[in-house]
Amino acid sequence: MLSFTFALNKSMPKRSRYTDESDPNQNHRLQEGDLIFTIKRSRDDQETFSKFDKALVDNNELTLNVDYTKASGSLILTLIAAYLDTLALGEHTLTVLFTDGRVDSRFTVSRALDPTIFDDVAVPSDSFTFKVVWKGGSDRNIDFTLYRKGGTVYRHGFDKQKLGSGEWKYSAWFSSPEICYVLETPMEGYQILYENVGVYAQVTDRCCDGGTITIHKVPRTGDTANPALWMGMVVIGAMTLCGVAVLSKRRKESVTK
Repeated sequence: MLSFTFALNKSMPKRSRYTDESDPNQNHRLQEGDLIFTIKRSRDDQETFSKFDKALVDNNELTLNVDYTKASGSLILTLIAAYLDTLALGEHTLTVLFTDGRVDSRFTVSRALDPTIFDDVAVPSDSFTFKVVWKGGSDRNIDFTLYRKGGTVYRHGFDKQKLGSGEWKYSAWFSSPEICYVLETPMEGYQILYENVGVYAQVTDRCCDGGTITIHKVPRTGDTANPALWMGMVVIGAMTLCGVAVLSKRRKESVTK
């Protein structure tokens, strides 16, 4: 009996193990982009794409090129934004089935960003601090307005501390925790780059607690490109003009001769 059981188990094909290598905390905000999942096989990963069977969300089968797309390179499965916008807010399960296995991944759908609602912003326990760094030759401070959900908290209500050349630290204190964001107005001729600013890192006029705002001088042409790249272009342009001037002079000399 023991030998028969062993032989039976040995004859059964092994199911391959698949794993989702993408971000385990994927979130789709309504009216925003796609979600991309990268699925790999535990062995012979080059076969992952050919072994793919179908995809489901919350046990509902999806339609290829309508709800999702697929591409090789292991298996790259993309849930299309238009489909994601039809799902209810909250957590969902993506199930990817293969001919020899499966993988389940979770993702969430959240409401679209509303410029009048800021309840996702980092909540300071009793203070709000961030740093401003000037790039481009100014040590001046900057005009800020501090807001909380539903209205203005302060106007110029910060403690401003100069940390060094072109670097300032701004802090505000509260009697109780507040949901806050900062609206900043740089001086004319400067642009703002946000760093380490939390959930609103991609929104251009807000800074969360603990963030860094780097202010760059804008080229006079109005070009908002990287200042170093802009300077490089200026140098190349100057060299080109010099070359044209030299060539023109040589031509004039040859004509007079």
